[in-house]
Amino acid sequence: MAEKITSINPRMLEWARMISGTTLDYVGERIGGIDRVVLWEKGEDYPTYNQLKELCQIYRKPSFQNLLKSRIYLHHIEHCLTICTIISHVN
Repeated sequence: MAEKITSINPRMLEWARMISGTTLDYVGERIGGIDRVVLWEKGEDYPTYNQLKELCQIYRKPSFQNLLKSRIYLHHIEHCLTICTIISHVN
């Protein structure tokens, strides 16, 4: 069994998906189920290295380094998630 990358910040996964404009349905189709993606974004499960590489391709991010846990980005992520939530409710 492949090792899961537990150093991923789940909020960064959600942020990367939202900022790329990618839907949960689309990611679920590519990765193997919406439930899996939701668990990753909640921090209740973690992707493997290969799954993470696939996410980076889906989200159009050249590297997963920006998805790793980092307190520096926490405030920025919360701000971006708030903006994305507001925008999604307006549209």
